Amino acid sequence: TGGWPERENPHAARVSSLLEHYKALALMERQEKDRKKFTPRRTFLHFSDKFGLTAMVARKRAGLPPLGGVGLKDESSIIPELCPSVATEEVEQLPEDIYTKQVTLGQVQRLAQPDFQTEQVSELFPAHKHLMIKRSQRCRSCEHNVSKPEFNPGSIKFKIQLAAYYHIPEVRIVTCEPLRIGEESQLIIKLCNPTQHQTTITFLPLPSVEEDEQERVRELEEKKKKQIEKREAEKNSQDRDVSILLPSLSRQISVTEDPRSVDVNITGTVNLPTSAVILPPRDDAAEYDDSGDTYHFQDDPKVVIWRKANKAAVKMTVVPQQLATENGEVLIGFVMQYTYINTMATLEQKEPQKLDLRVKIYLNIGKVVGNSK
Repeated sequence: TGGWPERENPHAARVSSLLEHYKALALMERQEKDRKKFTPRRTFLHFSDKFGLTAMVARKRAGLPPLGGVGLKDESSIIPELCPSVATEEVEQLPEDIYTKQVTLGQVQRLAQPDFQTEQVSELFPAHKHLMIKRSQRCRSCEHNVSKPEFNPGSIKFKIQLAAYYHIPEVRIVTCEPLRIGEESQLIIKLCNPTQHQTTITFLPLPSVEEDEQERVRELEEKKKKQIEKREAEKNSQDRDVSILLPSLSRQISVTEDPRSVDVNITGTVNLPTSAVILPPRDDAAEYDDSGDTYHFQDDPKVVIWRKANKAAVKMTVVPQQLATENGEVLIGFVMQYTYINTMATLEQKEPQKLDLRVKIYLNIGKVVGNSK
């Protein structure tokens, strides 16, 4: 998984023999202690002399272990022989600069490697460290594994895709002309489709404060209505077989958040394209294939100036406002509407759902370079 190889300790054989020796000693002492605690049960064979059963009982007990419990076997009492340490007569000489070389006491890597006890910094190797990102994490709603611990932090793989990065088209700024107050400048952004389905992107202006408040109230009402319908459906449902056959689907609880207002000071206007932009699905093999795209879209050359695989470059026109002179930065915003296909199966919807979702995009395209003449 990309990790460094393990170094072999030159004294590994000696250490393992010492461990086996002391483990055998500990086992023998524990067995001896347990045997002393156990009181042997009496056989009462002397009472059988009155009835003449001594010989018969003695024949039955022949070859059986004593009644006082299982004794200590001879094999367990055998302790492996341990070769004593032999002192060496030849001692390696210390380096000549050991008394003159400056010692760095702040480095404590040597204490983290007691097996090797390196004397020089050049002999130190990276030590394994338990990182926080190697912890196993589960989703609080659906109980799926979000991430699992791997041997190397770089090899962690997300088991399910819950982040917006995997569903919302990515927007990046490619280039922008010099910005001047009151003058039009060309802005080029790049759109990328991260999903496995084709999506259609449409650009809309930002809603006003009143429209935004009305939309927020409408979303809250729809959310409450859905929660009430869901509770009523759970009360009326009496069929238990569905939850048994589909336990994973029944645990897929949708996690929603209340809409929050965004307080952003817009310092520029943008002329959005009127035509929609179609992005094909993501294809990992297309990045290494130079044979050309097989998709033929009727794009407006004034809007889409470049296209490759699931990426497209879109041109817009921005006009910085007078408010941009206060902080010098031009901030624009618009609403991006895209087609989303929900492929997660639920109990209510068995087929994939095709939805038109909207997300607000705010871009900081740079600073103004001067005022208009």
